[in-house]
Amino acid sequence: HVYSITGDIMNLVAVLGGSVFFKALLSLITGIVSDLANKKHILILSILAGILIIFSSFFVLTYFPDNVWLYLVIILSNDIFNVLFSKAFLTLSTEMFDGVRYVTFRSAVSVLNQSIYVLGQATMGFVLVVLEDVQIIAFIILLLAFTAVLLLFLPYKNPALSAEQESKQSKADFKESAGASIKNLVGTAKAKVLRDPYYRSFCLVIFTLNLVYGYLASVFPYSLAGIRDESSIYIGTVKALTAVGGILGMLFVPKIAR
Repeated sequence: HVYSITGDIMNLVAVLGGSVFFKALLSLITGIVSDLANKKHILILSILAGILIIFSSFFVLTYFPDNVWLYLVIILSNDIFNVLFSKAFLTLSTEMFDGVRYVTFRSAVSVLNQSIYVLGQATMGFVLVVLEDVQIIAFIILLLAFTAVLLLFLPYKNPALSAEQESKQSKADFKESAGASIKNLVGTAKAKVLRDPYYRSFCLVIFTLNLVYGYLASVFPYSLAGIRDESSIYIGTVKALTAVGGILGMLFVPKIAR
């Protein structure tokens, strides 16, 4: 939508790139937060925050449609709670299931996520053509509200912290834990990645591949559509086919690798 409004592919690059980079930074601390608090509370809080952020996007689209920086602020704000939700959901599921059921559960979630992603990319173009901005935003808010209601019925109790312990959890404890975890992470990076030639080379290869495939998968379909004056339906179709290729790759590459 940013690209269709501004007509500048670099605005899209700024929004997508900023989001990916921001999520990478968030991953360093959101795991710590999800370990210190009640996972169910974090999930519900993330959903409610998402509703407020998505609702605010309506005003940006209405009154500041050409301000790319406001779009970026909205997306980065939403990223915070998306990453926090995913981390809390992952750790909550490990606590609720035993080893065998957890593996089955994660497999089902992975397949469903990929299927929903393909379906979403395929229908995105039609949605943008058929529905108005306010209708899309209202639909997303309804889905988030429905999720929040479902979470209320989730039979989960935090096994690590009792209610009394949760109330005594101080900010100092959080800072100490967060600082220690980040310090260990940085220390591991120095010892394993920077000094070991194998890890260093491996990370360089992956970094280079991400530069290539990140551009092709995320930005190039939009750029190509702009050059050929194609619609958002064309973009959705290309991205859906790219996602299908990724799924097929996950199925066949491990067998070939053996």
